[in-house]
Amino acid sequence: MSSNPKSWVITMKKLFVLFLIFFTSTILYAQDWLKTNGKAIVDSKGDTILLRGMGLGGWWLPEGYMIHGGRNQSPTQIRQAIDSLIGSEKRKKFYEVYERNHCQKVDIDQLAKWKFNSVRLPMHYEFFAPKDKPGTFSDKGFTLIDSLITWCKANKMWIILDMHAMPGGQSGEQIADAHGVAELWTDPANQNLGVEIWTKIAKRYANEPVIAGYDLINETHWDLGNENTMLREYFIRLTKSIREVDQKHIIFIEGNRYATDFRGLTPVWDSNMAYSFHRYWNPNTKESIQSYLDLQEKTNVPLWLGETGENSNTWFHDCIQLVEEQGIGWAWWPLKKVETVAGPLQLLMPASYKKVTDYWAGNGPKPTPEESERGLMDMANGLAFEKLIKQPDVIDAMMRPDYSKKSKAYRFNRVPAIFPATWFDLGRQGVAYNDSSYQFYGVGSDPKFYNTGRQLRNDGVDIGFSNDTAFPYEIMDTKPGEWVSYTFVNENESRQFKLRILARSESDAEVAAEFGNAEIGSGNIKAQKNTWITIGNFTALPGFNKIKLIVKKGSPAFRAIHID
Repeated sequence: MSSNPKSWVITMKKLFVLFLIFFTSTILYAQDWLKTNGKAIVDSKGDTILLRGMGLGGWWLPEGYMIHGGRNQSPTQIRQAIDSLIGSEKRKKFYEVYERNHCQKVDIDQLAKWKFNSVRLPMHYEFFAPKDKPGTFSDKGFTLIDSLITWCKANKMWIILDMHAMPGGQSGEQIADAHGVAELWTDPANQNLGVEIWTKIAKRYANEPVIAGYDLINETHWDLGNENTMLREYFIRLTKSIREVDQKHIIFIEGNRYATDFRGLTPVWDSNMAYSFHRYWNPNTKESIQSYLDLQEKTNVPLWLGETGENSNTWFHDCIQLVEEQGIGWAWWPLKKVETVAGPLQLLMPASYKKVTDYWAGNGPKPTPEESERGLMDMANGLAFEKLIKQPDVIDAMMRPDYSKKSKAYRFNRVPAIFPATWFDLGRQGVAYNDSSYQFYGVGSDPKFYNTGRQLRNDGVDIGFSNDTAFPYEIMDTKPGEWVSYTFVNENESRQFKLRILARSESDAEVAAEFGNAEIGSGNIKAQKNTWITIGNFTALPGFNKIKLIVKKGSPAFRAIHID
């Protein structure tokens, strides 16, 4: 100890300040444990936590539809197809870039900014137990999870670990990386390996509160009898093995038939478990989820909508409202895809990669190894957050509370101005726009048909390419009675403006406009080529104003709005 009392006091003060900083930061960034309490998921204070999450689909298990894989749909088929183009060594380099860019800290940061509080991580068993090295285990999966934990901890978000592909496949389908037979249920060795992997995961993360729970098996789809006896027995076995090393985390149980069939999965066998159902393309009515509500009433445990999405913005909003009114949290599917509007982030197809996807789809010649490598690497590099197209309309539909009540400007349009017709307001069907087909029901047809042009936005309004460099997109495939609204700002005193539209039609068409619920005029469109059509005059007040464009006759296409 120093002989100088003053120096000793200064040293102790410094140590106290460092301790205070450490203690405060530990409290500030400590993640709260989640558990079940009756029908709710709660934190350590007993407050109900409604999980609002995003599924990181495609990161560990790229699916064909996500990357336009053509005939190659399962992760294994995609890997084999890439091998046939560029060889296994270059394929490994491709996956290094693909996996690194598919999920980074910046992606999780953005999810937190969008007000998501959780992520669901779809995992492949091979990241823990490589198929080509039987009897051995890998740290690859743990390394990726550890990174995700760090990123989520910094944003106070939770993680649900989801085994998306079990050994042998829990279904015979591509999403389980299977080849027609669900060998998880036909080979006890696969079941043993599944137990061993989950036990290793649970042991490693037993004391990690950032992980909210374990979603044990994604979307089983196999004939396991009327009472799903084998499924129940295996779930109980997995749970027992996990509880030997981890007594804290929630166990999420999915039903058979893509997480919709819970027969035989009652009564509950653990004091900290929840049932996870999935839903796609259903009407957003209470009747559509009544069987799950009955399950909850019978068992008194939480429900969690673990996977949903792949529809229009209006459907997204209505689905979230439906389940949240019943106290049910959710995880959307997925965050990133190639060339699609039905998600928060999309990669526009690189021309080099299109040569690869055209070949895979049978629509083009086989690219050379050099062309293939360039295309694949352009796709992998393009998945980095800063290179993706952000879909503000998707996030607005999911997260804005008054989305169904009022529209909101898509862009801050100051008039006088010329702006794209596709900048119509954000908001649900009947509020921001009216389209005769605005969401998808039923299996067997293209789930993107509500936007027949499949471009730019995920609303019911049909948008396609226009071949116009000034206005590359246009509203198309319109029908009488359909309309779109626009919010704009007049920063001056009240004054009169003229409304014109850049439009075309293959036959006679008529378009009218309303301002303040009064029609201000209409215009006839006869020429096939684009023409500026004058609709009428109106007086805009200072501040925000709205105008509505209505199709009266025919099927015109709009590219631009001119208010001056």
